[in-house]
Amino acid sequence: MKKWMRILPIAAASSLISMGCAGSMPNFGGGKTSVKSEEYSKKKYMPNLPPNPTGLRAAVLVSAFTTGGEARETGNFEIVDSDGHKRTIRWGHEEQNAVGKAMSDQLQSAMSMTGYFLVNVRGATFASQKEENALAEEGWVTKNKVKKGGLESPDLFVKATITEWTPNAGGGGGLAGGITSRVLGGVGWKNSKSRVGLQLQIVNRKQQIVATIPPVIVEGKSTEWSLGALGATTGMVAGGILNQYSNTSMEQAIAVAIKTSVERIVKYIPRKYFSHEL
Repeated sequence: MKKWMRILPIAAASSLISMGCAGSMPNFGGGKTSVKSEEYSKKKYMPNLPPNPTGLRAAVLVSAFTTGGEARETGNFEIVDSDGHKRTIRWGHEEQNAVGKAMSDQLQSAMSMTGYFLVNVRGATFASQKEENALAEEGWVTKNKVKKGGLESPDLFVKATITEWTPNAGGGGGLAGGITSRVLGGVGWKNSKSRVGLQLQIVNRKQQIVATIPPVIVEGKSTEWSLGALGATTGMVAGGILNQYSNTSMEQAIAVAIKTSVERIVKYIPRKYFSHEL
């Protein structure tokens, strides 16, 4: 029997997505910025999808995001968080690769929670399976060994290119290409805006036919920021390199980009691919 190496949907625990305390925060520019609650975040940033009508799922594998176009330019960003603290974010090729992997993890986690997908995984999980197989061959493990050829490939690959990554669009820098060798600054929390642009593709594994989804270009604003935005979208805390954007408008932009991507992937995948039982 073929086996799936996949992510199973896990409900997001509120303790995992908390990034602060609900209430009101100073905007350091006069007045107060209303900070929405975690419960509000869950409703706002979860993909807006109806329950899966058939219960059958599409088998997909999400590739690491690549960076293209003007987003490939390098430089530094200066951003402001909800407490008014400034952070300098480096945007070099190493950081671009790390963000691409982290965004892939966020997307596959969000997709797995919808009830529409069987999300195949590779990397560390697959390496762990091979380690278990090696222990079985040595006689240390006697159960659950997966033979070669026993894993089933996905029907579809999801590919994404980051076309815009602008943590401080309100600072006058525009696209990432506009900040090479300089720092964006001079903008307070109350005016903070961030933008993320993605180009998504769905690739049929057998025929290698590409279906291009309309671009996802979203903007996050400090005036709309709410607690745990990214955790509410994906059911996981934004760890690693994405953690540097927590409590900023960029966190919201990333969360909205992931949410919108999931909605469009469900919309544009042909119904015939939703054929697998959990």
